[in-house]
Amino acid sequence: MARIPFPALSLALALVAAGPAAALDWPQFRGVNRDGVSAETDLPRSWPAEGPRVIWKRAIGEGYSGISVVGDRLYTMDSDGTAEYVLALEAGSGKEVWRVAAGPELIDSMGNGPRTTPTLDGGTVYAMGSHGRLLALKAADGAKIWEVELTQTFGAKRPNWGYSGSPLIDGDLLILEVGGTEGRGVVAFEKATGKVRWGALDGDAAYSSPVLMTIGGIKQYVVTRRAGSQTVALRPDGSVLWTHPGPFSVIASALWIPPDKVYVSGGDDAGAALLRIKTEDGRATVEELWQTRAMKNHFNNAVLVGDHLYGFDNATFKCLSVATGEPTWAFRGLGKGSLLAADGDLLIVLADQGTLLLVKAIPDAYTELARFQAMEGKAWTAPTLANGRLYLRDHDEIVALEMKTPGARAASAFPAPARKETSPSPATPALTLEEIVARYEAARGGRERWRALRSIEMEGTFTSFSEDAPFTLRRKRPDLYRFDSRMIRKEMIVAQGASGPWWRYPLYGIDSPAKIEEAPVVVMTAREAEIEPALFGYREKGYKVVLAAGET
Repeated sequence: MARIPFPALSLALALVAAGPAAALDWPQFRGVNRDGVSAETDLPRSWPAEGPRVIWKRAIGEGYSGISVVGDRLYTMDSDGTAEYVLALEAGSGKEVWRVAAGPELIDSMGNGPRTTPTLDGGTVYAMGSHGRLLALKAADGAKIWEVELTQTFGAKRPNWGYSGSPLIDGDLLILEVGGTEGRGVVAFEKATGKVRWGALDGDAAYSSPVLMTIGGIKQYVVTRRAGSQTVALRPDGSVLWTHPGPFSVIASALWIPPDKVYVSGGDDAGAALLRIKTEDGRATVEELWQTRAMKNHFNNAVLVGDHLYGFDNATFKCLSVATGEPTWAFRGLGKGSLLAADGDLLIVLADQGTLLLVKAIPDAYTELARFQAMEGKAWTAPTLANGRLYLRDHDEIVALEMKTPGARAASAFPAPARKETSPSPATPALTLEEIVARYEAARGGRERWRALRSIEMEGTFTSFSEDAPFTLRRKRPDLYRFDSRMIRKEMIVAQGASGPWWRYPLYGIDSPAKIEEAPVVVMTAREAEIEPALFGYREKGYKVVLAAGET
């Protein structure tokens, strides 16, 4: 049936974790296993031109929280201009059942309202507001069981764009990156009472969610952290099992690739890496299998189908080989979208301006089966698929679509022609590396012509966070650089002067000029200060260039 099925292990784990009655629920951020994979099967392979049937739609307050579904209820968060709320809706009608305040509303240039996704476990809803109010509520009626104010309890600093990590439940523990002081960067709470069981690590909280993995028989909580720019795995007692540098600028959570690999990726210029975790006698070591700048997941994660990853390299939708880290195809025009995987070889993709697409998960070529305009607003929240319904939200609306109907397979027996676009197939290059570099230089006017340039100035616009951003870029010898822009209605500067790199970057909480301390950003700024294209004189610059199959 499917050309590239999910690994049997992944699907079996989903069913075991959820339990027989809950196999098609979506009880937390990114689904049962926090991997963006739904156990739904027998989905239609095409849609009518107007899209799947709309079961219901309704207005919702601002926010980016995902949608969790258990049984006949769905749970999410929104805001009303003053406060943020956890709310429960009837899954079949959208009717509100209850709502509970979760602290003051976050007002932010990136968009107002809550970011975290509620977690459902054993009749309890665990949720958190943008300012750090962590709540345990009865799923039936929203009655409060306990609450903890993270900033007050742990001396934590609220992340610049608000708390965004979603609570992870494991047994009787709730795991969360809180950013507390005195070794309480990550905290395990007793889920029944909210009392602290243990704390680990130092440093401020960022935006990713912890993920539970079992590798080599060792259970571990994997957290991608901006504090220290590292990926960390903690044992169930809070002790550190392993750490690995990078990626910096990370929002996306780690992804487990069974049986022993971990995929991590960050936006900006961070790129991605694949780690192999080797275990022996209860200890673990990390081997980095590859790094690539060809996949930079910003705030939405990739998914694994077979032996390939599918996700957004900033605003380019790509397929990436797990074995090599090389892209097999790329497709543009969807912005910073999101996706989930289901039914063996289907991807349900939501573009950041509300276009919904059905794409076949095959590495040969981008193969689009259907699309329609599902929403009109900024759609940064990943879709949820549960019990035959697809739930979408943008900043002011939530909609439920019917994805499975009796005879759905029969209705799709004659699907519309697939839209198939393919990148050139990677092939063994006929040219040597030096021949390719020589052609690269000749196509750009030659090295001497570039070396005669003393300065360059450009201005224009680029797309950032789904909005047009004006910019001015200046480069001047020797190694002077300044980039001015206005992103999300805030003025920002990244520069390198005679005394080194500096920036004013309100999006990262840097509101006045400051020296750049983060090593990856220092390297990136130095590279941007060069007038010549990157490959010109790469040996003299100390760059390592490897010839490999991939995009050209």
